[in-house]
Amino acid sequence: MFNYHMFKFLLIFTLLVTHPINAYAYINPSTVGLVIAALAGSIAVIGYYARRIFLFLKSFFTKNNSKKE
Repeated sequence: MFNYHMFKFLLIFTLLVTHPINAYAYINPSTVGLVIAALAGSIAVIGYYARRIFLFLKSFFTKNNSKKE
């Protein structure tokens, strides 16, 4: 079975790999550190709020057995 889109993708990929274009770009090491710190902070914030939402939903749906007198 001939898949035109896969053939087109492989042709373009082969041309890009065999004929690279020089970018003449420089990534500063401190920029990489900044990106890593931003990703780590984002993951920490998402984890914190996901835990808060989970605990809120858990406390909302669990039965409270304690009696207040």
